Amino acid sequence: MALLEERIRALAKSTEDLDVRLHELSLLEVIADKLRLEFLFVRCQLRTLCAAPELLFAIGKNKREPLGCVDEQPSV
Repeated sequence: MALLEERIRALAKSTEDLDVRLHELSLLEVIADKLRLEFLFVRCQLRTLCAAPELLFAIGKNKREPLGCVDEQPSV
């Protein structure tokens, strides 16, 4: 993300030819779109993870076992 910010600042201060700046701008737009999609994907995953316990509870699949259950298993 910091690299993107640096590239945007460099483009804003650039004295390169217009075609070069336009090409750099299109590359930056692609990077920004990629980051936006990655954030949307993470947000979707978080929503799914947060909804899963409620859905399991609603269909009765969340049988909680006692906390001591792990300690009671024989050790190898």
